[in-house]
Amino acid sequence: LSANNFGNFKHGIISGAKFNDVNGNGTRDAGESGIPSWKIYIAGNRNDSMLTNGDGNYEFIDLMKGSYTLREEMKNGWVQSAPANPGTYTVNVFSGTNESNMSFGNYQLGTISGFVFNDLNDNKTRDLGEPGLQQWRIRLSVSSLDSTLSDNNGFYQFQNLNLGTYEVREVTPSTWTQTSPVAGFYLVKINSGTNASNKNFGNITKGIISGVAFEDINGNAIKDPNEPTLSGWKINLSGAKTDSAITNASGAYEFNELEIGNYAVSEIV
Repeated sequence: LSANNFGNFKHGIISGAKFNDVNGNGTRDAGESGIPSWKIYIAGNRNDSMLTNGDGNYEFIDLMKGSYTLREEMKNGWVQSAPANPGTYTVNVFSGTNESNMSFGNYQLGTISGFVFNDLNDNKTRDLGEPGLQQWRIRLSVSSLDSTLSDNNGFYQFQNLNLGTYEVREVTPSTWTQTSPVAGFYLVKINSGTNASNKNFGNITKGIISGVAFEDINGNAIKDPNEPTLSGWKINLSGAKTDSAITNASGAYEFNELEIGNYAVSEIV
């Protein structure tokens, strides 16, 4: 008897890794870590899925002959960088096929945030109790321009930012002066998952001192109704700035555009 042959098929294997493509170049570079618990799908002669292990690796074993397509689960806030479009692998399995390095790269979109605040003591740092400034325009530029307004607490945030370097600036109203950052803006590099917080903008507004000169008929040191004002009186300002003013027809005076500091106000009787 002849031709009593035995044929055997060695099951195929397809494996790879899911990795955090920090620089978004579509290649797994040194130091780029695997991502665990990410679902990988296989379709073809076998339809299945599995989660990547603690190192971001996956492996489909015991595959019969045929054509298989591999794809990954897509997640909000992440962008696929590998493989190239359409983002899938097609593998033809024959006896003994062992296709490794079927890897999927993704990078996470970034965030930039901070506060716009009233730098009451002009020290370029947000100290306890310094209030946020609401409805201030913050501009973000890279290849395109975006902007947002600070909220009731002075907080602003740009989310879902693609990889790249961004410039962040505020629009400073004419009655305010920016104190921080020193450069007047921030340059922020977004890599995968970057969360650049505390990109704060400090501002001061120049002060005003005002009042009236009046005839204190009853001598109680309070301006009571019907007590007449005194026009043409000289009021002196000294301290961080030296100046003087003459009360107007209503007895009023005002010093404006005052820098932070201590002032003394006196009159010439």
